Amino acid sequence: MNDEYMEKAHSEQPTTSSLPPQVPGSGKGDILKTNLIFGSAQVVQMVVTIVRAKLIAVFLSSTGMGLNAMLQSVLLTVNNVSSCGIMQSGVREIARARGQADEALLAGTLGVFRRLLVLAGMAGLLLCGLLAYPLSLFSFGDAAYVGTFVLLGLGVMFYTLMHGEMTVLQGTRSVVPLAKGTIVGATAGLLACIPCYCLLGNAGVVWAIVIGYLLNWVVYRRQVRLRRFPVCRMTIKAALVQGRPILLLGAVLMVGTFLVSFFTYLTNVCLRMLGSLDDVGFYQGAASITTQSILVVTSVLASDFFPQLAALTDRPAEHNGLVNNQLELVVLVVTPIAAVVICFADWVVRLLLTTEFLVISPMLQAMAFALLFRGVWVTMSYVILAHGDRRAYLLFDGLVGNGLNFALNVLAYAWFGLTGIGVAFVVSSVLVSLLLSGVAVRSYGFRVSRGVWAIGGVAVGLLLATYAAQAAGRGWGIVVCALTVGWTLVLLEKRFGLLKLLHIKH
Repeated sequence: MNDEYMEKAHSEQPTTSSLPPQVPGSGKGDILKTNLIFGSAQVVQMVVTIVRAKLIAVFLSSTGMGLNAMLQSVLLTVNNVSSCGIMQSGVREIARARGQADEALLAGTLGVFRRLLVLAGMAGLLLCGLLAYPLSLFSFGDAAYVGTFVLLGLGVMFYTLMHGEMTVLQGTRSVVPLAKGTIVGATAGLLACIPCYCLLGNAGVVWAIVIGYLLNWVVYRRQVRLRRFPVCRMTIKAALVQGRPILLLGAVLMVGTFLVSFFTYLTNVCLRMLGSLDDVGFYQGAASITTQSILVVTSVLASDFFPQLAALTDRPAEHNGLVNNQLELVVLVVTPIAAVVICFADWVVRLLLTTEFLVISPMLQAMAFALLFRGVWVTMSYVILAHGDRRAYLLFDGLVGNGLNFALNVLAYAWFGLTGIGVAFVVSSVLVSLLLSGVAVRSYGFRVSRGVWAIGGVAVGLLLATYAAQAAGRGWGIVVCALTVGWTLVLLEKRFGLLKLLHIKH
């Protein structure tokens, strides 16, 4: 940032600003504590999402479900283009400024980000409005929904602004305010959607989206204002010049997101061509379950681990300690989840899908085992992003990682059917996690601790034992699964002080 902008830093509040107290560092207890806080908030948000889907099904039937899915997908796509990836790149820059404990630097960074955020919100509003007619034709086959897409532009704007406030809280590691905003915002959005569905029917779907994101933005905005962060005012031209690092990394992240969607689309097309549309549905059903299984873990990595890591890139010892501690926690959290899915795959399918999907149980078991390595994959991706290594992220994660996963999935399906996809999922997850770990070791001096190797090795052995035991009989599977869960709880207490954090006395 230029000095002339730094000297103009001032608070958004009328009172004198000061940097909020630092959140605890990278100790194991602190990491588990933030995981518990964010995890609890994510669980509430997941419950709200399920209840909202149930309300749509009850009040609006399958037509309303389809309309809501279509509008949400358009909103996310437009936002991905209009925001140009500045949310994740903004987290990195804000976290780095925060780590310097320099109020002027933080003020300048927040000033740049806020100006870019407003531009992104307005771009989303205009883009959705300008494309309303073709979007209506392409999505629904006629122009009846032009007004709906024009109104959806407001939803895109509020969604962008909401995520901007979340970015500020993430970058400054404001753990409790972010969790509060998630819980209150999700609940407020749920309550607001009920009258929209009841009074307006299908026409209320877009209103529920707009009002929901508006309320979420208001809630997160209040949490940010209560923190009284210093902000430097600047012109659009200055923000575009000073925000070049945010925009460059954001553009790479946008391309990375596109590659994930592109390879997913190609996978679906290839499965349909080689098999049937039903097999596409089966694959997506298994993928949805595995994604939801570790949603809390991935959300915590994005919300807390990434900004904290970005502030430590110039302190190798602390950086290594944080990554190793996070890897241990990821393994200990994912392992029992994977063990339960492996042991009770058919029950999970019946609960979350229907009996028609029981054919995916073998594939789901293999994909559950791969979750352990997927956790490592995501963790190492954030290590690369924290260093701002655009080339490595785009090449090794975006292209090689997702491309390898796509190629192995299609080849395995052609040879072995749906079960082959599960095996390919394991192979690609292992290879990409090793590849990204190698990049971190070679480029950033990262070293995997003995503790991570030991815990990871035991976790792999226990998951393989769970799979073998349940194949021999459900009773044996339950025994090994229980032992696996017990082992993780013991280590969570021993290495992270779980009981103390839960205020449980020995």
